[in-house]
Amino acid sequence: MMKNEIITINKTPNGSIFSYVDSQIIQIEYKNIFLCFHKDDFKNFRNFINNLDIDYMEKVNVNLYNKRKIIIQMKNSKIKIVFNKSEFQEFYELINFKKYYEKKQEFEKFYLDLKIFSDN
Repeated sequence: MMKNEIITINKTPNGSIFSYVDSQIIQIEYKNIFLCFHKDDFKNFRNFINNLDIDYMEKVNVNLYNKRKIIIQMKNSKIKIVFNKSEFQEFYELINFKKYYEKKQEFEKFYLDLKIFSDN
């Protein structure tokens, strides 16, 4: 693998997760959102997302003016990302590697130390 090669970790119709070969940074592009995480921060973010009760969030936010009722406050920031239920489901599949691996074997072999494929 070349040093500046990009490894696609996962893709959905509206997003992708990727990293450079020699990087410990995981980059997520989903619709008009672009997030960068160190590998450990990515795992923490994924665990946070996986534990959200989106049905509760939709109920609590039902009377808000905005059309997207799933509102996620980014840690240590005033930035919030918002989803409707179908967008959230796709984002969930994206960060949990549910659908697609490009060069999966190469990625797992090269990034064995990243351990982003498990929650440990």
